[in-house]
Amino acid sequence: MIVNIIYMVCLFIVLISIFILLCVGLSYNDKIYPKKNKKPENICFLLPARNESNVIRNLLESIKNQDYPIDMKDVYVIVESSEDLTTVIAEYYGATIVVREKLHLKSKGYALMEAVEKIYSQGKHYDMYFIFDADNTLDKSFVSEMVKSYIDGYDYAIGYRKSNNFKTNRITIASTLVFSILNDFSNHLKEKKNKPVVASGTGYYISGKILDKYQTWPWHLLTEDYEFSIDALLDGYISKYNKKAIYYDEQPTSYKVSVVQRTRWCKGYQLVRKKRRKELRRMRNKNAGTFTEFHGIKPLLLLMCAVAVIFINSFIGFWINVNNHESTLMNLIIFISIPVLTYLFLQIISIYLIKKNKKEMNMGLREILIGLFYFPLFFLTFIPCYINAIKQGNEWIEIKHEGDNK
Repeated sequence: MIVNIIYMVCLFIVLISIFILLCVGLSYNDKIYPKKNKKPENICFLLPARNESNVIRNLLESIKNQDYPIDMKDVYVIVESSEDLTTVIAEYYGATIVVREKLHLKSKGYALMEAVEKIYSQGKHYDMYFIFDADNTLDKSFVSEMVKSYIDGYDYAIGYRKSNNFKTNRITIASTLVFSILNDFSNHLKEKKNKPVVASGTGYYISGKILDKYQTWPWHLLTEDYEFSIDALLDGYISKYNKKAIYYDEQPTSYKVSVVQRTRWCKGYQLVRKKRRKELRRMRNKNAGTFTEFHGIKPLLLLMCAVAVIFINSFIGFWINVNNHESTLMNLIIFISIPVLTYLFLQIISIYLIKKNKKEMNMGLREILIGLFYFPLFFLTFIPCYINAIKQGNEWIEIKHEGDNK
């Protein structure tokens, strides 16, 4: 009994610590006044698309049909072989093909690096660089909305991600709601507090003046998007979450593929935090606004550890009391209440996400019920993904897209 009380007190302290961390980070509000830009003279698209003939047509068609004038020669489709069927489709749309040469460097970041270096080697310059995955499609006004963000003076901006296969099954529904957390809890909140938003893999632009500084794409870790986002924070770039700029993404349809994808995210997160730890620490000491960014998900991991310890201790206490024919009521209550309360807490988040995105996602009763009851279980599977990431190497694992080009 005394041990359980001690654990409960520790858990309470952890909860208070997390609350303080959030309050300190979210209460800080920088005064940021972006300097207006002129209308961009030219823009380009960087599309890593190795073996993406199943989906690339839809993306190129949506770029071609933008309500903002696009020169398809400024669309760079990056492949690893000229025999890739993706090149046939790209050439049909008049896109520029970039065939990679440094194939021993395996990651999306290196593919972007070769494309950017080719652009600069040809003496070209773009005011805006859009980054997209091959399975994306764009709302007709995506580019025009992003151009507004550029003119307003933002160094980079991320659009609003929807799913083009949202209703397929419970995995796609839950996975889409995960990105809603990034939209509604992270980037929307960061923007309101004038904090740098997180670029999430695709659907964002980077101002040409940023890449002019490097003359290449210098972010090469497994999650090059998060690596860029941390550098943007350290370098003081001003960002925007533009909810009016809508694009669509394909979500994994199987749990196995979803685990591979999320394990890669977790591994990339770990690598970036390790690489930039010293810089974040120095910036934290000078700027309270980076307090939560420095700690990252450490408070959440601490909370998970505290909950796990209490759960395991309650189970052991329950087992010992059963063998000793002693009262098991308190241990049983704690043992049962922890997973129940955790599930209910995640259900509250599910309700919020569903309410917030029901209209945008065109959610019917089926999707609402799956999101309400399955999403909490799906979200908890991030725990084994994070553990797998600790054990996994740094290799890039390809995830095949299932879309078609009808």
